[in-house]
Amino acid sequence: MDPLDIFRAFSFLFTTIIGILGNSALLAFFSCTAYQEHGLVTSDVILLNLTASNLVMALTRGLPNSLYIFGLLNVFSNTHCQLLVYASRVSRAMSICLTCFLSCFQSVTLMSTTSTCMHVRVRLQFYAGSIIVLLLLMNATMCITPLLYTVSVTNMSNTTNLEYSFRISYCIVIVPDRTSFLSNNFTLFARDLVFVTGMSVASCSILCILYKHGKQVKGIRSSERSESLSAETRASKMVSILVALYVLFFGIDNTTWFYQSTSSNNNLTSISDIRYFFSVCYASVFPFIILSFNRKLLLIIRQCTNGNPA
Repeated sequence: MDPLDIFRAFSFLFTTIIGILGNSALLAFFSCTAYQEHGLVTSDVILLNLTASNLVMALTRGLPNSLYIFGLLNVFSNTHCQLLVYASRVSRAMSICLTCFLSCFQSVTLMSTTSTCMHVRVRLQFYAGSIIVLLLLMNATMCITPLLYTVSVTNMSNTTNLEYSFRISYCIVIVPDRTSFLSNNFTLFARDLVFVTGMSVASCSILCILYKHGKQVKGIRSSERSESLSAETRASKMVSILVALYVLFFGIDNTTWFYQSTSSNNNLTSISDIRYFFSVCYASVFPFIILSFNRKLLLIIRQCTNGNPA
């Protein structure tokens, strides 16, 4: 292996291990919270599903790339490739959709002083599970292409000059014609754009509301209202940071993916490596952001480390 391959391999491996361990721990903490409190609030339900999506993304994007770069070339069959690429695309799509859902829910929560927003909040709380299932069904349907057209590189004698294809190190998605290639790519790009726009607008509204709340609670030192606003502020800041990180990491992902879709060199492995690396980066950073702002989870960690049962 040359130095660049070694750097790529260890970069993927490091971010993947952090992502797998961090999101696995986060799932365990949410499970403990659900057990102790006999359920989860709506925002935690969304975060739980977002954590699961990020865990699957780390497992299906980071780990296979690491194995391939380290020279394990014959691990993946056509079926493995189809399932891995499909799961990675669905988990990525769920990550963006759930981040948008979380930011919109938090925005409505902060604006729930009006009767209309209160009604919307109650409806979102009631239908949160159904919305998550619908998002999963939508993305599972929209990302069906890898199940139909993905093959392993070990079964390809020639991987060059494939006009309508995506090279993902260990696998290649070969779409049969230009119309299918472009329609699928731009449909997915439009979906991402809609949800990124939605989460960005919601995040901006959160920041505006936080600014107004900050002015209102100046001089209030201790009261139930102050504590409530403080909890809302922590949750809102967490969501805003998640959105900012998402726009950063997946903005690079989407930009390189758009270039890959329109370029004649769409089967270059290095382009897919960039996309996969930054999406795994989001999954790796995500648990630290959640734990930094969620006091309930921090309390569970302290209880576990001190050996005190809840």
